[in-house]
Amino acid sequence: MTIRTGTSLGSPFVELEPGAEDEGPFFAWIPPEDRLWRHPSESAEARFERAEIHALTRAGFTGPSGGGARLVRAMAGSHGGRTWTVAVIAGLVGALTASGLGMATGWWNHQTTVVRAQLPATSAVSLAEAGPSGVNWTAIEESVAPMVVSLTIQAPTGPQKGSGLLVSAPGNGKAFVVTDRALFQPAQSVAYIGAIQVSFLAGTVAKARLVGQDSLSGLAVIEVADAVKAVPLFGTVANLRDADAVLAVGARDLLSGYVFTGSVSGQDREANLADGTEVDDLIALNVPSLSQSATGGPVLNRLGQVVGITVDPQTTDSSNQSLAFAVPIDEVSRVAAQLINGQAPTHAWLGVTDADDLPSMIAHQYSLTGGVQAGVVEKGSPAARIGMAPNDIITSIDSKPVTSTGALISILAGSDPGHVAQITYIHAGKTVNTTVVLGNEPAA
Repeated sequence: MTIRTGTSLGSPFVELEPGAEDEGPFFAWIPPEDRLWRHPSESAEARFERAEIHALTRAGFTGPSGGGARLVRAMAGSHGGRTWTVAVIAGLVGALTASGLGMATGWWNHQTTVVRAQLPATSAVSLAEAGPSGVNWTAIEESVAPMVVSLTIQAPTGPQKGSGLLVSAPGNGKAFVVTDRALFQPAQSVAYIGAIQVSFLAGTVAKARLVGQDSLSGLAVIEVADAVKAVPLFGTVANLRDADAVLAVGARDLLSGYVFTGSVSGQDREANLADGTEVDDLIALNVPSLSQSATGGPVLNRLGQVVGITVDPQTTDSSNQSLAFAVPIDEVSRVAAQLINGQAPTHAWLGVTDADDLPSMIAHQYSLTGGVQAGVVEKGSPAARIGMAPNDIITSIDSKPVTSTGALISILAGSDPGHVAQITYIHAGKTVNTTVVLGNEPAA
């Protein structure tokens, strides 16, 4: 038997003598010399040895005791095992190299879907401007700045300055602004409210009138004569968590500053406000530098969504001096809509205050993804009437998961007093499923 080697069309081959094999030449589809990487088995020596083994086997040297069989087994053992070991290692190295090259050069394009609020195009900012959390607060502030206005209320004691946020622009030449009710307290204390002036970012100034106010939320709504069409993007406190980064924004013409970064310290908090009222369901913010004239402005999350309106707490309360407070946007939307429509604001009341997000360790014990642990259960409240007690865990209302304090506030803000709600909570380690009639939050 004769084995012939040579080259055909630029590719090396090994061919058996005619008659010994009718399968034709063994061609390499792509010349190894033209590739960046070659498998060790593609060397000329390896190809020749494979052809020789193949020829010997087909020629009949396959007996269990024949020298040809031993030769075939020896050659297969000495080259086949080593070849495939090298092949696996080389293949992994080649794959990793190709992956790196692909990503570095952009050969492999991939699509990533990111869900976020759309913001106006802005110029690039430095890492210092973006803030330590990596959030582009500069772009977020610029997106809401046209809707944040400066307010001046004339009072016998002198002009009171603050901030406000456009919440409705019906397009009929009028717009509505929500703000901190405490701005009107000095004027109301002497039963006199003078002229109200609104200054916009563009420099225009317009007169306004007080539409209404709500002592239970600490909010006031004014109407301004201006053809404003833009309104901010509202979020929800249902998605807000403790320690989330936030940005409090005031009007840009404030000498004391207008941008304040911080974080969420807690939700469902009570505070005595500067106008003498006590308000609960507030968001506590770790923003100690917030100026009084910036209150009434929006609080924004990392997506540029408004999650609250800041209000001025009474400074004599020592426990609140290092914190700022905001009314949840879910409640702001409800109160503002009712005041604009000439209705008295209502607040669905469960009677649970100072609630906290359920610690993850306890949630795991009950196989929960979250929950709200009651702090105080007011006497005579709807919660007290169904047997709820402090430290009980609320898990759902009307089949809506209560995974956080913000979720509880959002659900209640979307409910009406008198609504009969299905509620699930854990009391003394046992799950309770019952109904509760939501009340109307009392003024005191």
